[in-house]
Amino acid sequence: MKKIQGVYAAMITPLNEHSQLDIDNIERLVELLIIKGVDGIFPVSSVGESASLSYEESVQLMQITINKAQGRVKIIPGATSTNVNQTRKLMIAAHSLGCDTVVVAPPFYYNNSQEGLIAYYQAISEDIDIRIIAYNIPLFTTAISYPCFEGLLKNPSIIGIKDSSGNALDFMNYRHLIKQSQRDDVSLLIGREEFFLGGLMLGADGCMVGTASIVPEALVAIKHHFEKNEITEAMAIQEKLVPLVQELFKIPFPAGFKIGLAARDISIGKLNKPFSPAELAQCEVVKEEINYMIKGLIS
Repeated sequence: MKKIQGVYAAMITPLNEHSQLDIDNIERLVELLIIKGVDGIFPVSSVGESASLSYEESVQLMQITINKAQGRVKIIPGATSTNVNQTRKLMIAAHSLGCDTVVVAPPFYYNNSQEGLIAYYQAISEDIDIRIIAYNIPLFTTAISYPCFEGLLKNPSIIGIKDSSGNALDFMNYRHLIKQSQRDDVSLLIGREEFFLGGLMLGADGCMVGTASIVPEALVAIKHHFEKNEITEAMAIQEKLVPLVQELFKIPFPAGFKIGLAARDISIGKLNKPFSPAELAQCEVVKEEINYMIKGLIS
C-alpha cells in the first residue's frame, strides 16, 4: 500500500442543537475539504470531540464521511479509546466500512507505562487486517517515548506516527528511528499546524491537523509551494497560521476550532460539553478575531 502523505484534515464534527451528529453539515464539510484539495480526512478525531462520541456515533460519523467522499480522498478514522476491546471494536468497524488505516492514540485517563504501550498496540493489532498510525498527543494522554516508538516500529501494523507534541526534538528523534528501522512504509505526520512547513523542510510526509478543517486551502498551499521550492511564499502562509492557532486555543479546546468552522458557513450547533457563562463570553470575544484571521488566509 502507498505511504500516507500530504494534507489530512482532522475533521471537526458538526452537531445539531440536540448534540447529535448533524449529517447535512458533516456532508457539507466533507465536500468543502475535498474541493479545497486535501489528500485525506481524519474523522473521529481529537478536534472532532471523539472522546465525547459514543461508539455508535463514532461509527456513524465514519460511515457519513466515507459515503460522502465516495473514494475521492482517503479516509483514515480515529479509533482511540480507554481500553483494548473498545479500540478493537472501532478498528473492526472501520475495516468493515472499507478503511485500511486508523489513527490510535494511547489509552487516556489511566497512566500508561512505555512497555505497556508497546503491549497495547500489539494487542489491538492482533488478527485485524488494518494499518495503524500511532498518535503522540501528550496534551491528553501518555506521550510516546523514543524507546517506545522504536519498539512500535517492530510491529508491522504500525505504519506511521502523528506527532502532536509540537516539539522539534521529538520530531527529529522519531524521524531518526524510522530511518534506523529501514522501513520505507512508515509515515511521519505533523500534528501541530504551526510546525507544518518546518516539518516538511525536515522530512515530514504530511500533516493531520484541525485547521485543515477550517482553512484547508492554506495547508494545501503550503504543501504546494514547498514542493515547488517556493519557501518564501510557503512561509508567508505559515506565519499567518501561527496567530490563528493561538487565537483558537484561547478558549477551551475544541471550541475555538468550531467557531472557526462556523466562519466557513458550516453550522456547528452545540459544543458537546457544557461551558460556564464566563467561557461563553470569552468565545464571543475571540470570535471576531478568528473570523478576521480566517478571511486573511482564504482571500
